[in-house]
Amino acid sequence: MTTTAFQSYKTADLIAGLKTGNETAFWELDKELRQFMLNFARGFLGPKYSFHAEDVVQNAFLKIAASVKNFRGESSLRTWALKILKNCCINLVRGLTADKRKIDTSVLFDNPNLHVKTESFVDKRPNPLELVQSRELRQSLMQALKMVDDDQTRVTISF
Repeated sequence: MTTTAFQSYKTADLIAGLKTGNETAFWELDKELRQFMLNFARGFLGPKYSFHAEDVVQNAFLKIAASVKNFRGESSLRTWALKILKNCCINLVRGLTADKRKIDTSVLFDNPNLHVKTESFVDKRPNPLELVQSRELRQSLMQALKMVDDDQTRVTISF
């Protein structure tokens, strides 16, 4: 048996073990691919995000474990795993470079140890448009009351 035939047989056994949920097969996959995947992730993420490489690789292994039953063997196991890792890297960078202006206020309002009064964030000043409308209405009513006699004015004011 040649080396390549042995490697193919080993890979086939590994894939079969992974599909059945064999824990030893997952440890074997981890042993064979982890360092390569870490190097790939560090290179893909670049110096700005390379410190996330361990987390991305771990996330990729979790996705591999969750979807190994869907592995069709159209590519090598290593290629398939790297495709998953690449997508994990892309998702990480997208998440980190998302709009930074979005602030998670749930940290403020859902924390029972932090007492923040939401009323302090509400603008309690009257709306300028409502002020103008109210003033104009008052002026119109006063002008209308001047046009009627005293008895009608008393009846109108009481309502």
